[in-house]
Amino acid sequence: MGQPVIGSEAASTRAERECRQEQNRQSWYQTLGIGTDDNTETLLKGTADSFNAGGSFVFDILAAYQRAYRNPADSGFDPLAWLSENREKNQIETQYLSSFAGTRSQAEANALLADVNEREAAQARVRRMGTAAQFTVKTVAALPDIAIALCGLALLSIPARSVFRRTSMEKPKRATADN
Repeated sequence: MGQPVIGSEAASTRAERECRQEQNRQSWYQTLGIGTDDNTETLLKGTADSFNAGGSFVFDILAAYQRAYRNPADSGFDPLAWLSENREKNQIETQYLSSFAGTRSQAEANALLADVNEREAAQARVRRMGTAAQFTVKTVAALPDIAIALCGLALLSIPARSVFRRTSMEKPKRATADN
């Protein structure tokens, strides 16, 4: 009973096999986000994660505005000093340094740090999804950006349309039966 079994699969191999079996048992409705298991990456959660992971420019602007609104500015706050103290401790990546340099209070910097940590976790969850699911959730997250770009093009077309209209004030001559 207490003797080790020679030639059996390793614990990591068994864990990988069980994980693959669980993924194969996942139903289609769980993939859409209706499932109740929090460990499953679903399209519904993936879309929310894609918004949080930086998939939407509009979401990023609204999140920055919300942080600035909820955390009032502190005139004595030095963001560069806060960044030099907390960069190594919180493992802040280089790509986020400019965002932290623009904070106006310690509370806003801490809120941004929480958002950055959530963004990293959301990116990790999106990476665990399949390729087709990643494409789908990133496309859905980009829809507000696409809509804004199309509205901008429509607004630019209004002045361009007036350029091509007739600008003459004289009325066109009508053909009469006498001519």
